[in-house]
Amino acid sequence: MSNWENQYFKEAETLTSPQQLDDDLYKTAQTYKPKVNVNHLLSRATVSCSLVTALLLLLHPAQHLGAFTHKANSTEQHLYEPALRDWKETVMAVTPAPDPWLALRNQVNSGEYVALCHYWRAEQQDASEESLPDELRKSAKRHCRILSSTASRS
Repeated sequence: MSNWENQYFKEAETLTSPQQLDDDLYKTAQTYKPKVNVNHLLSRATVSCSLVTALLLLLHPAQHLGAFTHKANSTEQHLYEPALRDWKETVMAVTPAPDPWLALRNQVNSGEYVALCHYWRAEQQDASEESLPDELRKSAKRHCRILSSTASRS
């Protein structure tokens, strides 16, 4: 600690307040009360209301109305049968279409890029009738280089 800090602490220790002032401050401080916390009351009220609401929803007679619906007689039964039978749409059978690029994809997955580069170069020269799928085009951009027209002829 520096010299001025030591002097400050020594002077602060010698300071005293009058006894009457201390007593007045103590009496004033005793009148202060902590703030009343009502949050716990609100929390209890909220939990109670939630519990009552949940019980009412679970025990309400409307929960059991489905058990007491009337039985349809034979004439009414015929009216409801088509609606009950056709309430869901029938799902059409999906027939998978063959993938025309499967052989090329298998070659690329095995690491052979010769055929892929051939198709890609043909696509670059607008000679191919079908364009490559996106994943094959990205793979071709990574692994193939465009040959100039003179280099591909030789």
